[in-house]
Amino acid sequence: MKKIFFVPAILAISTALSAALPKAVDVYTNMGLGWNLGNTMEAPGDPTSWGNSFPTKALFDSVKAAGFTTVRIPTAWYSHADTTANIIHSSWMDSVKTVVDYCINDGLYCILNIHWDSGWLENNIFDGTHSVSNTSTETTDSASVHARQTAFWTQIATEFKDYDEHLLFAGANEPGVNDAWLTSGQVPFTLARMGILKVYEQAFIDAVRATGGNNGTRTLIVQAPRTEITLADSLLKSNMPTDPAGTGYIMAEAHFYPYQFSMMTKDESWGTQYFYWDGYNSTTDLTHNTGWNVYSKSQTTYETGAWVDSVFAVMQTDFYSQGIPVVIGEFGAFKRLGQLSGDSLRLHLLSRAAFYGKVASSAKAHGLVPIAWDTGDEGSTNSTIIRRQKGTGIYDYEVLNAMRKAYGLDTIAGNSIDALVTSSTDTTNKSAYVVYTATDTTASGTIRFTPTITNWTGYTGLVVRALVTGSASTTTSGDYGWFSTDFVAMSGSSWKWTDTHFGTLSDSWKDYSFTLSTSAADTSDASKSSQKFYVAYPSTVDACVINMYSIAYTGTMTIDYVALVKSDGTLDTIANFNKSTPEIEGNISSVELVTTPAAAYNAGSAIRAIKSASNSQKLSVSTGSGMISAMFATTGIGMVHATVINPLGQVIAQKNFMANKGTNLVSFETSYHGIALVQIRQNSSKASAKVILK
Repeated sequence: MKKIFFVPAILAISTALSAALPKAVDVYTNMGLGWNLGNTMEAPGDPTSWGNSFPTKALFDSVKAAGFTTVRIPTAWYSHADTTANIIHSSWMDSVKTVVDYCINDGLYCILNIHWDSGWLENNIFDGTHSVSNTSTETTDSASVHARQTAFWTQIATEFKDYDEHLLFAGANEPGVNDAWLTSGQVPFTLARMGILKVYEQAFIDAVRATGGNNGTRTLIVQAPRTEITLADSLLKSNMPTDPAGTGYIMAEAHFYPYQFSMMTKDESWGTQYFYWDGYNSTTDLTHNTGWNVYSKSQTTYETGAWVDSVFAVMQTDFYSQGIPVVIGEFGAFKRLGQLSGDSLRLHLLSRAAFYGKVASSAKAHGLVPIAWDTGDEGSTNSTIIRRQKGTGIYDYEVLNAMRKAYGLDTIAGNSIDALVTSSTDTTNKSAYVVYTATDTTASGTIRFTPTITNWTGYTGLVVRALVTGSASTTTSGDYGWFSTDFVAMSGSSWKWTDTHFGTLSDSWKDYSFTLSTSAADTSDASKSSQKFYVAYPSTVDACVINMYSIAYTGTMTIDYVALVKSDGTLDTIANFNKSTPEIEGNISSVELVTTPAAAYNAGSAIRAIKSASNSQKLSVSTGSGMISAMFATTGIGMVHATVINPLGQVIAQKNFMANKGTNLVSFETSYHGIALVQIRQNSSKASAKVILK
């Protein structure tokens, strides 16, 4: 059966239709601190497909108890509509109304928008005449987009026209306009795009105002191009649409993700990731402190607290002082659980809390409404504050309390750092244990992670060590259930999706191996069945997905690691799931980390030797119960450094000693289980080998 998201509506608050609602500045005064219901109502087609349950009253009660007074509800409409007639399905309108009512009836302010929603508006803000390269010309039917914007907002506004000032509408999410690759010679294209965006925003305002009732003076929110805060100053300020209600009923929206601190996932030649916020700067990892400049090799004020104040002050001058409050519709920063451990992770987590606190306090001081982005997941790069997928309550106490402090609220007792730091130093080899369930209709689910190596150039293959179990049932139509799975790479600036089949699945531990290919001809089903894997842009693989397709099937997949294969047959691990769970979507019931059983080590090769940087040391490694023995030869007497390292690069055993010329033996005792790298170094000579400790 198709899942229908109709929930009986509950009573909504309304006011007399004849009275004008408060102006935007007065509404802003009471909006306080905000939270996003992310990765839910904006998921195309199914609000549960990105891992979160359908919202409940209890969720909004917990959001209110946490101190939030505004909730932004990103919402999809295109995927819930007849897109030829532009009519929104009534069942979806009822579902959205239910969620809005939960929010309003809790006394919260609610922002309802049209989110990305397959990009029907946000990917079509072109004028249809300008070439952006020698081979590409932008085209769009702006008239049809304008018509859909008018139709959708007429229906939405009509449904909610009697609601009071606690409900605000936002016309879009992150409308494109000014792409990063536009050069100074292409500025006319940018201005032309801004003109198209202004037409779409005017359509939104005119449609809402025309429905009457409280919509005649409801506060409406228009977006800066790409909702980039700097583009609000350079483009939106001089291109604001006209409001038939007169002055004072419009807010502006920008989003705030300082890239190097919030979202950057690998160091580049032009700059490094920022792990530590000012006030919590590292004394040992200077290059990852906020403001680090790779050219001057010194700290600057970029992406620091002072910089936040300076950016927000521009918004105050350009908008708030003109009677137009600004909504920071989204802000946040990745929690880098997969990158840092121990004291470095603790410092980073404290830094994130300081960042959230600074954004909240500076926003409050400059006429802005800060609304934290929250997706509900608890993976390695999450920005979750309120727990939704693995229970209820508060997930990130430090971040929440930093924002509460900015708004004069008391601290809520709780700790969300200690357990994460402790688990980050755990050397146990773990696996991702995924549970999936499909009914008698075709379903899919995904496991998504960011590979630790994004440049796959020069690698010859990919290996996934996994175990699959499950059982099929019969569908209502009498068909027998089935299950299959693919590996997916998203590469290039467009995140090009390419995939390959796992082939025959096994209920024993198995190395699923794929030969990497750069030939688009290897995309056919015939090629996939022989495990050829075409990657469109191997130099920039930004995300990986294990995709599961099934019908009438229940089972599990346990994944020990994913690794790239070098030309000499050795492996470089790109995901081992030892520290954090992957992100999940779709019909996956749950994912957790479990200790990898000894049986996993019998899959594939037990020992994979790594080609030595120097052949002056010949290395032979053997393992026993709690013991590693390494035999090697040297050409002369000298100090030897012997180390055993886990897949995260952490040293789990180490010895330094004087070696004799000829054969030497060094042994380590360890309780570690899993893959390890044994390294022997003497001066510039070194050798290494990977072993599996059972």
